[in-house]
Amino acid sequence: MHKILKEQQRPILPAFSHPVDDGGYIFLTNQAAIMNKKINVWIRNRIPGAIIYGKPRLGKTKAISYNIRVLSEQWGTRANFYYMTTATYSNITENIFFEEMLRSIGQPETRKGTVVEKRIRLNRFLIGKASLTGAKKIIFFIDEAQRLTEKQYDLLMDIYNELYANGITLTTILVGQIELQKKRRSFYGYKDMIRERFMTELHEFYGILDLSDLKLCLQQYNQALTFPEDSGWTFTRYYFPNQFENNFRLANYAQLIFDTFWEIQQAHDLTTFQQIPMQYFTLFVEDMLREYGIEGLNCWELSADNINDAILMTGYEATLSE
Repeated sequence: MHKILKEQQRPILPAFSHPVDDGGYIFLTNQAAIMNKKINVWIRNRIPGAIIYGKPRLGKTKAISYNIRVLSEQWGTRANFYYMTTATYSNITENIFFEEMLRSIGQPETRKGTVVEKRIRLNRFLIGKASLTGAKKIIFFIDEAQRLTEKQYDLLMDIYNELYANGITLTTILVGQIELQKKRRSFYGYKDMIRERFMTELHEFYGILDLSDLKLCLQQYNQALTFPEDSGWTFTRYYFPNQFENNFRLANYAQLIFDTFWEIQQAHDLTTFQQIPMQYFTLFVEDMLREYGIEGLNCWELSADNINDAILMTGYEATLSE
């Protein structure tokens, strides 16, 4: 006999306010954990620069967000972490570069002043923050780094030199697509300095590679991800409240979900299992929660057809012919 919760026990939320509705949440994955170990080594060894690269939609940006949060806890006041994304400009100028850098460190009025004044503001802030906290390490994550130009690398080198002269180590972690790794190979001759300063180490990022990767992700929805925060209402519990009380857990379906992804791949003539991009995996889980939970069909169990339909709703199948 199923246990049924009283309706008022489930949090009452405004429409479309749950993180599942906008994807605004981050969580631990095996690949994020591997990234964390690598970055910790780079920081400890004072590596000036490294690149993390991978195909689109694998979850690199969310893995960065997760790692900035975790690294900040791991390093405390010993290191300062910043994030910026690289925009595309027809003509990148020093003015634009320093405005973007100032914005990434949370400085107001990024357009105020001359280029020289903006450069001074940036360096003063970074040096001042390091002096205030005692942190002699600054880590900049630069996303979509395949868009960086040689001029931007030169300006980053100036910042590195300024900080180094003040006893502060700058580690620049470039994150981007496969083109970033290809660009590294092209930096030879007089461009050697760019490769040696910003691309000393390499790490390839992957999506979901196997059953253990997939199961860990599902466990986050069962245990770690809650909303409202610290309420005890995990994402699975919120969307399957009565089922959750009767030991329904998404991770219990890990093998069936993995097998269904594999069957869809085989239907497209793939002979070895291909990594699942995190973008499509999270969309799949979100569709399952909405479609089959209490706000949808309110299923007590998930069938192979339910899982297959939820995967197809994400548009994942179209990526297999790319």
